[in-house]
Amino acid sequence: QSLKSKMDEFKGVVSREKPHIISVTETWGKESLGDAIFTLKGYNTYRDDRGEGTGGWTLLYINKKLGQKPCRKLNKMRNNQHFDSNIWCWVSPTRTKKILVGSIYRSPRSTRENNNLLLQQIDRANTIAGDNRLLIMGDFNIPSIDWVTRDIPTRAPKIDRDLFKKLQDCFLYQHVTKPTRFRGNASSTLDLICTKEEEDLRNIKVFPPLGRSDHGVVVGEFVCEWKN
Repeated sequence: QSLKSKMDEFKGVVSREKPHIISVTETWGKESLGDAIFTLKGYNTYRDDRGEGTGGWTLLYINKKLGQKPCRKLNKMRNNQHFDSNIWCWVSPTRTKKILVGSIYRSPRSTRENNNLLLQQIDRANTIAGDNRLLIMGDFNIPSIDWVTRDIPTRAPKIDRDLFKKLQDCFLYQHVTKPTRFRGNASSTLDLICTKEEEDLRNIKVFPPLGRSDHGVVVGEFVCEWKN
């Protein structure tokens, strides 16, 4: 919650782990806050600060050594509607290979309409990616799914059941199985990473939260190898 107050600690983690792609949710960014506040040396910044209030919002950092450009089809409003909150970018590790990367934050107070927009956005991302690779990261606030057994209670909230089915329908694999959010003695897996193949991601770790956040820092290795 509020990246601005954690930038020094955040930069320390980045310096240690040296990631190429970073997704940050609940940045508490605003359009009135310039990019300089969130600047990270060696990275380009892509932000979604639309909407009202202070909580939420998303941000992607992409290493400048990688080819990259915003995915305008997913970032622009559609029929005057926009899921709060998400940001998308095409990343090119080589001249001929592309990865569609998305950062998503779904508030626990998200409306039914906003939830539907999320499901539509995942559908569209999967379609737009086509034969290219797809990497979706973020805080979905979907606590009831058991990602170890791939099971969901029949009485789980509608959005939990709908998201689980949407990932299945799009043939997407969710990789995070360890708890990522810690509050008191309770823990849950809210921060998810989805790709097209189970083999796309490896060595997933959950580091302690930054500052007073109750979400851990999730780190993994995206396998940039293409099947012929």
